Amino acid sequence: MASKVNTSSDNYHNAKGRVYSVFHQYGFIDVAIPSVNGRVYFNQRSFEDNRHTDLLASGLKAGDRVVLDFSQRPGTPLHHASRVCRPGYVPQRSAEQLPPRFDDEEGVICVLKDSHAFVRLPRFRGVTASFQKRDFETYAGRRVVSLCDVLEHGLKLRFDAERNPDERSKTKWLVERLRFVDGVPPAAETPAVRACSSEHNGEAAAAPKLIGQCGTVEKVSADHAVVRHHSGTAYLHASVVEECVGVEVEDVRKVLEEGSEVRFDADANGRQYGRGRWRIARVEILSWSSDTSQPEPLPVAAEQATARRLCTSGRVAGTAGDAELHELQLQPRLLVSGDKKDLGDDEEIEDDVMGTCVAQNVFDNERVQVPSLASHEEFPSLPSLTTKNEPSVSIYQNVSAVVASVTASSASCFVEQPDRSRTVKFSARCFYRNGVPVSGNLGRSLGGGDLVTLDFMVGTTSDGGEVVHCGLAWQGKKPRDAPRMSPEEMLARLGVGEAEDEDSTGPDDQFLHEVIDDDDLDELLGESPSAADPDEVDAAPTRRWRNRSDSQGSVLRTPEPPKNGARATAHEEALRYLLTNNDVPAFARMILQQLAASHLPNSRVRLRHASTQTEEL
Repeated sequence: MASKVNTSSDNYHNAKGRVYSVFHQYGFIDVAIPSVNGRVYFNQRSFEDNRHTDLLASGLKAGDRVVLDFSQRPGTPLHHASRVCRPGYVPQRSAEQLPPRFDDEEGVICVLKDSHAFVRLPRFRGVTASFQKRDFETYAGRRVVSLCDVLEHGLKLRFDAERNPDERSKTKWLVERLRFVDGVPPAAETPAVRACSSEHNGEAAAAPKLIGQCGTVEKVSADHAVVRHHSGTAYLHASVVEECVGVEVEDVRKVLEEGSEVRFDADANGRQYGRGRWRIARVEILSWSSDTSQPEPLPVAAEQATARRLCTSGRVAGTAGDAELHELQLQPRLLVSGDKKDLGDDEEIEDDVMGTCVAQNVFDNERVQVPSLASHEEFPSLPSLTTKNEPSVSIYQNVSAVVASVTASSASCFVEQPDRSRTVKFSARCFYRNGVPVSGNLGRSLGGGDLVTLDFMVGTTSDGGEVVHCGLAWQGKKPRDAPRMSPEEMLARLGVGEAEDEDSTGPDDQFLHEVIDDDDLDELLGESPSAADPDEVDAAPTRRWRNRSDSQGSVLRTPEPPKNGARATAHEEALRYLLTNNDVPAFARMILQQLAASHLPNSRVRLRHASTQTEEL
């Protein structure tokens, strides 16, 4: 039987009940207590110490017996459960300490992005670990474009993880190695990395590999370099650098320096290749030594290697293969007026393949700096082009987010993106659950730590600022045909089109905010005060009407076109204005303001579009 501890606050402990209905994130429970009217509400966070992100996935179903603690909300007949569990559930000890590292731990993917993912540990409440795309590539032995193409939410895996040395980071655990991914076979069954190489039957034991890793050069000497990456250090020999540049390298320091960035594939190092846990077998240099950009004379082979690197690394326009580059016809460098030699003396003319490369390749509005035998001053750089930043809108759909804070009318969420973490705020009217809008206090439906899915837009202004607008947030089934802001409206919010309409709508905006009297209205339309009265149209000396017939035979009296472009026509006993497409908005607002100022609620204005001849009231 339930024990009621505090009568004034209506708190119940260890009450027994049955699940009436259950959904992905919440449910209702029937309790056999006469003083409780209605059913008790509970959510995913209050069920079994928040170990399950989905109540349906936990196996809970309608009719199951549960034990719960609940209380009545002050001033309302509603009851809310603070703890719900099934009989026999063993709660997690509050004093339980996390281990210093996880070995062969089981997890479930809860957040999935193109470049990284987060894994939830079911054994520990609220503990998550993250792994990068390169960790999966090491496990699978192949490169992938996006993790979303090969993985999915809820996928089970086993991994080794260690604490994040950066205590300020939100990610407390980092996956060191993926051991098993459900549905994805590993590259090879390999044992753990050994401190020294072992041989069996004359063959070296298999060892794991690193594929597509990114690192930074930590130390560099004449014949080798040490690269630091997230899994330790790797040894880079000069021979691997020579394979990368394609020529003999006498000193690695002329190609790399401390802080240079590289991408590499590596094998486990048996310490026979120097210090480091890994031995680099292939390297791709992302940032080169500053010495290679100095205009000092280099051997011809080194110049050819530098030219090939520039033509193949994407820093300059155009590409060239090895055969095309080495068979390139060297053209003599033209002499300027300050040279002392004649063009006819071939022996005095220097071949300058690098100068030609510099003169013909320009990228990002700046001149490429490369070593050359000639002075770069003879090839002036092109003038830089100034580009104007136009406002733009980026659309994000079906983005998973974690609720950070909730109020009665709005909620703020954390969104993890590949380049940054973003805070997105949405209002209560944008929130749906299983396709149905949630009304009332948003704080009763959401709490900190809940998972939601968002559709939002990020607008970038011309000065680089950002405007974030969330149009839809939901749990469960995504709603259809939910009202939201369009990208065009977002652009209008950023001010797009104001500059174009400034000249045309500026004069209208000046008088639309003021009450216009009859004389000003007639003057604005190019009419005399008597033109508004159909009985006095013929008597007005300043008006000249032209008679014409319409399709029904009625006679229309058409005045001369006024100075503002609007044309007034008298038809029977009404005065109509035929407007062009550009005149309709401002003229309609002006007429409506005039009617409001004259206190004529029953007056009607009929507008006819000049091109379609359709009338609008």
